[in-house]
Amino acid sequence: MNPFLSIIIPVYNAEDYLSGCLDSILAANLNGIEILLIDDGSKDGSLKLCQNYKKRFPFVQVFNQDNCGPSAARNHGLNESNGKYVLFIDADDYVEPSALHRTVELLREYDAQILVSDFQRIAANGCTLDKVYQIEETELPIIDSLYMKKFLSDGERVWNIWRYIFQRDFLIVNNLYFIEGVNCAEDVEFIVRALTLVEKPVFFHNPFYFYRAHYGNTLTGQYTAKRVRDLLQMLNLSAEHLYQQKTVISRLLTDKLVKEFLLNLSMCFEVPPLDRKTVITAFFEAKPIIKQASSKKLKIISAIVGMFGVRISARLILFMKKIKREIRAQKIRDYDRRALK
Repeated sequence: MNPFLSIIIPVYNAEDYLSGCLDSILAANLNGIEILLIDDGSKDGSLKLCQNYKKRFPFVQVFNQDNCGPSAARNHGLNESNGKYVLFIDADDYVEPSALHRTVELLREYDAQILVSDFQRIAANGCTLDKVYQIEETELPIIDSLYMKKFLSDGERVWNIWRYIFQRDFLIVNNLYFIEGVNCAEDVEFIVRALTLVEKPVFFHNPFYFYRAHYGNTLTGQYTAKRVRDLLQMLNLSAEHLYQQKTVISRLLTDKLVKEFLLNLSMCFEVPPLDRKTVITAFFEAKPIIKQASSKKLKIISAIVGMFGVRISARLILFMKKIKREIRAQKIRDYDRRALK
């Protein structure tokens, strides 16, 4: 008998976090599941840790591949999965067991193609950075397909792959796989296609997912020219797809792509100095995407960017991000101080 839920976890050098991730899933006491661990050529002890869990739990499967990136690992897991539903989880994150249990049990009562949930963003030390609560709090899931418009209108972040549980047949029939060879915004392109195809979405505010945000100590060095090229490629592919749709949903998603482009302009000065000219040029060449904005606010912002240019706009956005990052860093330091008392 096939499992009800396949949990697919790409693993790459995640030895420090993987046990916490798996233990939180196991604590949910889910019936009818399989956990597929896709080791993506880890160089630490991750593969051995995966194999240890496989020995202890018969529903854990381990697959090993050369380092090809998260897209290839997720696609590998999807092809090997047998569940009616699929949940993608990152190896350095974790779940709240009782919330995941309730979500999965309620999912058994609905023939949803996609279930959408909320989540929390936490720092490495456990400090809660953000509670991304976009879905109305209800005792039972919201099954009104028209709610998608509200979700996309109010939503902050819709791209995160792990906030969705997918019906496997829906993914396979619609050829919904991740584009391989890119390591940035691959989930953006995937979610854009999924949300324009779904006919039976279900929304449930029961945040079971905790996303661990890893922030470096410096700005420069976190990003590369390759990462920027990947991002812009995914944004452009997504925009081209949405341009063909011409629906309310496609317009709302396009506005989110425009916002993603604008917020990431700061990358122009977050890459190593030798890459900055190349990255500024890449953003300039991709700038037509902002002309597709439909909301009045985004049209105004896009016009301002067009007037001042990519370089000045990028510096302004970076300045605002530095302020936000310092506020976040102070929050993390305060959390550490309280923990030591």
